[in-house]
Amino acid sequence: MVIQEVWEPAADEQYERVGYAYDLIDHAQQRRRAFHAHDVPKFIAEFDVVTHEHCEESLGAPACEHYYGLPVDAYDAVRRFTMLWGQPDPLGCENLRCMA
Repeated sequence: MVIQEVWEPAADEQYERVGYAYDLIDHAQQRRRAFHAHDVPKFIAEFDVVTHEHCEESLGAPACEHYYGLPVDAYDAVRRFTMLWGQPDPLGCENLRCMA
């Protein structure tokens, strides 16, 4: 499990999260699930979204490179990952909407 965030200074000595990459690579099950917000101008221009997801039922062979997703925080990502990690059930990639 990898949890990465990018924070930048904001007003009044505060910081704001401007990007993230939360990844679960389950080597034992040979699959991946991820929630990302990066390259925001590119994703807005191409897909009109700020965030996206990754889902690979077979590690290294995604049916789709990027899926539409909603913003998540690290706590939600970890909660979702721990429900999937080591479980024999499919990740459910077929239920996600592919960014074509």
